[in-house]
Amino acid sequence: MQLGVYEIVYIVLGVCALFYVIMFVFLKRHNKKETIEKTGIDEKGGVRYTIADEPVLKEDEVTGEVEANLTFDKKDIMLRRGFKYIVGENNKIKAGKYTLLTTEEAINEFNIRRNGYVRSYEHNSNVILDDGEDLTAINISVILR
Repeated sequence: MQLGVYEIVYIVLGVCALFYVIMFVFLKRHNKKETIEKTGIDEKGGVRYTIADEPVLKEDEVTGEVEANLTFDKKDIMLRRGFKYIVGENNKIKAGKYTLLTTEEAINEFNIRRNGYVRSYEHNSNVILDDGEDLTAINISVILR
């Protein structure tokens, strides 16, 4: 059995197509791993997971100064004071673990209405949000990281 020119061309094209598909999948996974390592956030099935143990730097014990680490990042979500936000896959806030950060240096404690109940939170506290929950920042705007 001898292969004709067209059969050889089809085999070469098939091998090239398979190579491109494998490279596409490899690069997609590699880029996702880099993004996860860079931001400390992983997203699977519409649920957000924080990978970093301490997403915000701690105070320096010697000087008591905090490094400038509260810049608004690309993945951060701002809860504006007085606006109601609903957690859900189709909304801005997805279900998952978040760190609550104050937007004002002088205020270390703030209030958030969560499902109709107002609770006091401290700067850099963790919270787990489920689908359908509603959030409202009461006294100041808050950053979800």
